[in-house]
Amino acid sequence: MCIQGGYKTVTPVQIANCFGALNQDAISYRAVRVYFACLSLVATREAAKRDAVKKGRKPCGEARYRVAELCAVTGLKAQAVKRELRSLKKAGLLSWSEKLLVVKCDSLPGNDGLLQSLSGQRSPLRPIPVPRAVLRFVARSTKGALGKTVMAYVVRGLSIDRKDASLRSAGTVKASWIADVFRLSLRSVKGARKELIDCGLITKDTGSFQRKLNRDGAYFQVNLAWHEGKGETLKISPRGLQKRPDFAPPYEYKKTSYEFKNQKTESRALRVPGVCKQKNRGEATIRDIKAQDLKNFMSLKALFFQAVRNNWVQGSESNFLNWIAAAVRANTVPARDPVRVFVAIVRRSQWHLITQAQEERARAAIRHSRERDSENVPRFRGND
Repeated sequence: MCIQGGYKTVTPVQIANCFGALNQDAISYRAVRVYFACLSLVATREAAKRDAVKKGRKPCGEARYRVAELCAVTGLKAQAVKRELRSLKKAGLLSWSEKLLVVKCDSLPGNDGLLQSLSGQRSPLRPIPVPRAVLRFVARSTKGALGKTVMAYVVRGLSIDRKDASLRSAGTVKASWIADVFRLSLRSVKGARKELIDCGLITKDTGSFQRKLNRDGAYFQVNLAWHEGKGETLKISPRGLQKRPDFAPPYEYKKTSYEFKNQKTESRALRVPGVCKQKNRGEATIRDIKAQDLKNFMSLKALFFQAVRNNWVQGSESNFLNWIAAAVRANTVPARDPVRVFVAIVRRSQWHLITQAQEERARAAIRHSRERDSENVPRFRGND
């Protein structure tokens, strides 16, 4: 089994260095695209050198790396590519010049957790045969979730057999694992997986039971013969109908309407002046959290009990404090939708995002409510 178009061996260390720098805000996602474009350029030079040796020709002189090639692969402008190359060099991911392109293979500090997740129980220096078409695909992808998801499938599916050096392209992975490792939402991972299946890059698992899917995830197989543009078909508009339905003809004679000619309207004198009262919005519900609920202590308390019943959080004193502190953070940080900030914190248990000042404000609010009415605020003893 071989990969059509060739491949470039990439180690989990190099992948962890790239996405670790992205998580630390050392580089942008456009720099990630340029990084994989550089790997594609190196793979092209290595393939040309091997082909020359195989055919008995003398290899060319020193390879030349031009910014124009990166622009052609990524679709970015030259000024943007140069800026991202400087950021990659500053982050210690690669060294770039017209005569030399070296991608660092040493692990950078701060990526131990990501590297351990990508390596699993195998060596972090194992060679992963990434197809050159996939490298170009990631370099051209403007969606961060799509680029991260395809690299997750490559890491979990592609490998080189130690005995006969054959390529393996099958594996299993859970969408929740991809979301946790690459810091994505579960919805974006499933959307990216659907795009990869539609374009034919990976296959869909149709024979596994739900119990197996919950334990190990879905089986998949990377299409080694995949290339850009495969799976996209030209959509042509359907042909028009030969015979269209006829509309009903108009009446030959006008008919008098049966409606009243003189309509009686309500007199202004009978209208009572005043203001319109807003309808009662009802109690707060966890299925439809409003921005006003995050500013009301009693609404937050009701939402917390609902979250405990729905297994969002465990019913404990510390979790209730974190719940109120998450609402304080959602109301204080600059965000377009505070409700999304609040739900993201409590569903992912990202309590480390809460500052000490926000926790103190939450503790003061709980203390004030208990002094006012001790029965309205829950007290917990251990986990429910």
